[in-house]
Amino acid sequence: METNQIVSMKQVHWLGWLLVSIAGWTAGSVYASGGDVRSFSEIVGLFPPLIINGLLIGIISGVGQMVVLQRIYSRNEKKWLIATIIGGTLLAPVGLAIVTMIAWISFRLQGQPFLSEGVTMFFNPSPMYIVIGGFVLGWAQWIALRNILAERGAKICTLWVLGTWAGIGIGVFIGMFARGHLFNLSVLAQQVIGNAITGAIIGVVTGTILFIVTRGARSGNTSIAVQSSA
Repeated sequence: METNQIVSMKQVHWLGWLLVSIAGWTAGSVYASGGDVRSFSEIVGLFPPLIINGLLIGIISGVGQMVVLQRIYSRNEKKWLIATIIGGTLLAPVGLAIVTMIAWISFRLQGQPFLSEGVTMFFNPSPMYIVIGGFVLGWAQWIALRNILAERGAKICTLWVLGTWAGIGIGVFIGMFARGHLFNLSVLAQQVIGNAITGAIIGVVTGTILFIVTRGARSGNTSIAVQSSA
């Protein structure tokens, strides 16, 4: 049975995980990265801000989460930082590419042009590109996490990847809903608050999953429980 001290440390770690997730996703509000597009060149123009925002999310949340993991496992987890930076940076660009491809194929199957010159139409990939690309972060982090856990079967892999993906999807839609009700604030303030809420939801979901799989790892390696209470 866990002691009160271990339970207290787990709560501190969970709270720390939540806070760094909020900080990382809030930082991802630096550059505007949404809105209607009317040509492929405008879609291409979305990639630089998405990459910069994703890089900020990856660095800030990755560093903070690495510190939490170090407190739990008492060892350096630089692979987690690298995986989170790569996953965070690629999340939105990969999602945008997939959403654009799906839209292009859908229009072509109907025999209609997609964002062609002289055709009056617009395409808004937000927020679906973040939702669809969410698996990238989950999978990249799992590559690092599987080297940390003592128990790392297919069920835990699925739990982490799909859980992270679902957390991002839920967080994005709740953040977007909140942003739509902040009429008296500037666009930047709305985006910052919306992203902070998104980060909070993601932090709650992934932090909870982390301690579910950590409990499994402790049952396979009793020394981890000793390390986490240090």
